Amino acid sequence: MTKIKDLKKDINNTLGEVIESALVWQSQNTSEKAPETEAIIDETIEVFDILISKLNDKDERSKKGYFAEIRQELLTAESKLKAKLAALK
Repeated sequence: MTKIKDLKKDINNTLGEVIESALVWQSQNTSEKAPETEAIIDETIEVFDILISKLNDKDERSKKGYFAEIRQELLTAESKLKAKLAALK
């Protein structure tokens, strides 16, 4: 069973890497796509907030597979966000 603490770390680290990649890309490229990069960062923060609030929902925690659903949402969001970053190049 997944520990809540470990899942929180995974969410933080995974989405933190996406934000870091966006900021690095933004610093190395022209500012013409800065609004698009900022939108990706904002979307990443929204995903973070949603996943953490789902993780902290005590009523849902007792459901079997609930943490697996959250982990799957994290992986799906990560791939979508990284695809958006790749499309900027």
